[in-house]
Amino acid sequence: MLTANSVMSALRSRKVQIAGQAVVLTALVGGTGAFVVLNKSVDLTVDGETEQVRTFAGTVGGVLEDEGIDIDQRDTVQPGLSADVDRGMDIVVNTAKDLHVTVDGVSSSEWTTANTVGQALADMGVEAKNAKVSKDLDAQVTAGGSLNVVTPKGVVVVADGKKHVVEATASSVEDILQKADVKVAQDDVLSAPRKSQVVDGQVVKVSRVKTEEKTEKQKIENKTTVKKSDDLLAGKTKVEKAGSDGKREVVYKIRTVDGEEVAKEKISEKVIEKPEERVVIKGTR
Repeated sequence: MLTANSVMSALRSRKVQIAGQAVVLTALVGGTGAFVVLNKSVDLTVDGETEQVRTFAGTVGGVLEDEGIDIDQRDTVQPGLSADVDRGMDIVVNTAKDLHVTVDGVSSSEWTTANTVGQALADMGVEAKNAKVSKDLDAQVTAGGSLNVVTPKGVVVVADGKKHVVEATASSVEDILQKADVKVAQDDVLSAPRKSQVVDGQVVKVSRVKTEEKTEKQKIENKTTVKKSDDLLAGKTKVEKAGSDGKREVVYKIRTVDGEEVAKEKISEKVIEKPEERVVIKGTR
């Protein structure tokens, strides 16, 4: 049989149990709220690749550290490393990549945070429009990679008395000559070496050089012999033998540049007609 005391005791125990459960429930609810507040979802983009990550970090630098991303002083981070993290924010990291770039034959080593070849060239001030680039402009930039760029140029080729205007993405004089369809012989002289780089506005002069043999006929003057004779009055002369001039053939090697003779060398000669002596009688009487 329950007494009044036993009923009161049972009620007190029940109140204590309910109070304890209430404390535990309050703690759980409070902890869940803190978890929800501190655990944030952000979009992290590294070199163009985006993923969604959850973080308890309070700053952008903390998020990157938690994700194991080391930041170099050349890298770019937006927003900055000290910026507070907000739910749903975008964090963009572009790492610095070393790149070997050759533009119209001039090479240099550059650092870029660009993700594509086109962006990298734009950052370097290289006009890629209409240029010949060794990689697609949308291709990803990789650390230690290399690029070769040939920009369009206007070059004038002067040959055979004509001017050929060439607009092309050519890197060397040889390329320009091919574009202009100007043939150059082995002995011809160029104003710039074939393999040299061309620049916009350059004039390339082709000088036509010819070396040929030429045969000339030359006169061999005869000699005059004077004989004295007292058969003639003094001051009188008489031709005893008229004589005649001879002839010879001389072979020359002649070098011309654009039709003008610049060198002449005798390589052989041959007498084809000997001269005959002229004899004159001079009076002494």
